[in-house]
Amino acid sequence: MSLGMEPGTTVRRSKVAVLMIALALAAAATGLSQGEGREAPAAVAVDQPALTWSAIRLRARKFLLSASTELSVKHAPAAVVADELRQTGGDGAAAVSPGARVAVVTLYSSLPFGRREQTTAWLDGDSGAALQTEKLKTGGRPYWKLRRYLSGGYHQWRSEPASDQEKGGQSEHWSRRSERLVQWDMTPSDGAVVTDSYALLYLLAVHRLDRQGTRLRLCVSSETKLIEAEFVAGAASEVDADFEEVRPDGSLRRRKGPLRVRTVVGSGRLLGSEAGSESVDLGLLGMSGQVTVLLEEGTGLPVEVRGHTEDIGSLTVKLDQVRLGSPAGEWGE
Repeated sequence: MSLGMEPGTTVRRSKVAVLMIALALAAAATGLSQGEGREAPAAVAVDQPALTWSAIRLRARKFLLSASTELSVKHAPAAVVADELRQTGGDGAAAVSPGARVAVVTLYSSLPFGRREQTTAWLDGDSGAALQTEKLKTGGRPYWKLRRYLSGGYHQWRSEPASDQEKGGQSEHWSRRSERLVQWDMTPSDGAVVTDSYALLYLLAVHRLDRQGTRLRLCVSSETKLIEAEFVAGAASEVDADFEEVRPDGSLRRRKGPLRVRTVVGSGRLLGSEAGSESVDLGLLGMSGQVTVLLEEGTGLPVEVRGHTEDIGSLTVKLDQVRLGSPAGEWGE
């Protein structure tokens, strides 16, 4: 689940922290200039009608602990969500503007020891460019933050409770506040976009990496740096699936047994680094090195995510429920 970690170049975490990010539905960005002999990441072309589901629930279990994340998607005309995008207050950098439609990806994560996280990412509906991300974490060390993406970085607002009394209240009353402007140390090439890590599974599905021979290069922000990720669709195979389908009319069906999937392998490194450089955390499941995502052939439905974490070793996150029905048009025209 989204589990409270930002993608970065280090992967040292406690076991609980790793489990908490273990379901981080992360995602990526696109199209920045590469080193010699490499093509620039391409913009993500979002094919909304291809998505046959509007919500999924994922679960992970290890060391007697469990975590779950619910991810939902809605597509809306840009005019409908215009008031939800915060103005940056004249900091000199142009905020990323949406096209005709916006994809809104929301994650709600239930974590060990009473932690909860809710994250919403607003993306341009055609390119996949990140517009804004808002995150609220409660339990443990709570905080709220909002990032408004700019042409070369982001403007961030953050608040957290200043006392135990505030900790028990609503986030809008937290008085420890900060605000900052972050500029990436490399500038995206002309026409390139940057997307948000929390939308990764959505982008892999809508970009149809369940098809043979497809490939996607992405970038995701890590504070002042950009991380380049590459996802490649490999062989098809069968896995034993066990999840619940909720149909548009509300009826339920249990899908249990062999399921045809496409194996998608992703890895990341700092943008501009040489081939063979040390792998970095993509913001997906808190995993370093390669990450494997199994997508159902024909739908792009994420069925499993597999990878390796520094503290607890191998980890598998599995699909538990899917709500069928395209998210397109749910908010009206």
